[in-house]
Amino acid sequence: MIGIIPSVLERSPGLIDLTIRNTSATHYRISAHRTLNDAHIGGTTLFTIQKNTSFRSRTLRQKGLGLTMDSNRGLTRMVFDLKDYADGGGGTAATVPMDEEILYLRVEESMDEEVSWLAAGPIVVIPPAGFYRTPNPALVLAGTAPTDGGSTSIGNPASSAAMHIIFPKFTVDISVRNHGTAGADAGDIWYSVGHNHPVGRLEADDWWFGGPGGYRELLLEGSNAAADFSINMGVASRM
Repeated sequence: MIGIIPSVLERSPGLIDLTIRNTSATHYRISAHRTLNDAHIGGTTLFTIQKNTSFRSRTLRQKGLGLTMDSNRGLTRMVFDLKDYADGGGGTAATVPMDEEILYLRVEESMDEEVSWLAAGPIVVIPPAGFYRTPNPALVLAGTAPTDGGSTSIGNPASSAAMHIIFPKFTVDISVRNHGTAGADAGDIWYSVGHNHPVGRLEADDWWFGGPGGYRELLLEGSNAAADFSINMGVASRM
């Protein structure tokens, strides 16, 4: 999966500040969800922004917040408050998370003035406000790796069906568990540490320990069937 990965400049209470380095697109559409699985399916549209412009959500404009004197040359800049898009108060029916939850965000590109949209980019994990007040904080993610339909094999890159996750910063340690039961439908999981990197196999009801190396992304897909997983990691607070 190839697509836009925005840079997170700031995450503070009531404020998320992102930039996109301009591409040949005319517009960008920002979508998000409160779960990895639903973000992978598509998420909920928050807003659309024209390339090479700036955007502030309603509350920030009303409060005069999110203004910057930084140069945005070659960049598309967006600053928003999650409360402006809340749709359920944190209940199970909500799609947009509250400020104290993790946000799973994706970006789509339009090359023809919003007439059509390319496939969404990877899922960018944006932690809650205050996450980095703890040195090298811990982060737990969980979801279901989509099936590869039998199209992936050892040593080759992951298929286009893979769930592509971008971590907020490099990890200081990481482990992934396949929650499937050996012999059950959940099956094995293919994993890769980057787009175009070869995949390894994580058998059902087993762990993968990434050791002390720094990882910024992970691609996961089930071998012939969807497979539940969880990720435990320590995230570098300074990098």
